[in-house]
Amino acid sequence: MGILDKFEKLQKQIQSLSIKDKKLVRTFESLKNDIAENERQLKILSVAGAELSKEQEQSSALELILYTARHLTNADAGTVYSVKEEYYDDPFNPGELKSISLVFEVMHTESKDFFVTKPSGLPPVPMEIDGEPNNSHVSAYCANTGNIVNIPDVYHAKGFDFSGPKEYDKKTNYRSKSMLVLPLRDHENQINGVLQLLNRQTIEGEVIPFSKADQTIVQAMSYQAAISLT
Repeated sequence: MGILDKFEKLQKQIQSLSIKDKKLVRTFESLKNDIAENERQLKILSVAGAELSKEQEQSSALELILYTARHLTNADAGTVYSVKEEYYDDPFNPGELKSISLVFEVMHTESKDFFVTKPSGLPPVPMEIDGEPNNSHVSAYCANTGNIVNIPDVYHAKGFDFSGPKEYDKKTNYRSKSMLVLPLRDHENQINGVLQLLNRQTIEGEVIPFSKADQTIVQAMSYQAAISLT
């Protein structure tokens, strides 16, 4: 008997006592939903862990990780970026860093049936502009600072330039709203990528903000994505 089954049995026993406290009933319903959601997420993680243990190709592993992160949080869309460094091929300045940017590795938008690996035609996101950190772009800011960004609605957010997502929305008839952006840290605690999730949804399809629980569970699995990039 699973935890949810035991909880439902306890709930029926309490109901048999004819307790009509509405607050208590709502509390039990909330707990029941939380337990069901935790069991759902555990099943997803169990399957993903087994598949990742067999997967050798980087691109396939990143696709699986993004798919898992989206389904853990009920996110409609997501992107995995990797950090790319370019160096000058100059005998007088060997090894001097020319540029550092984020390149698109995997992109998903389930509602548009869009699942692409190594998407072409998308320019990399510069992490630096004129030698200064590019903190106006949310994914670059995340990679530069190591901070997690959780935004309820990008159209009403301040501090970042969302002209890119808004332009994408116009072209594709989409509406970007809630966003969760996390840095990917490898075994040496170096940031080598970014995981970005978009539009967390309810069962009814309503777009809502990402929760602290969403943030925690995705952060826990982000290490595997960083290892795949390494």
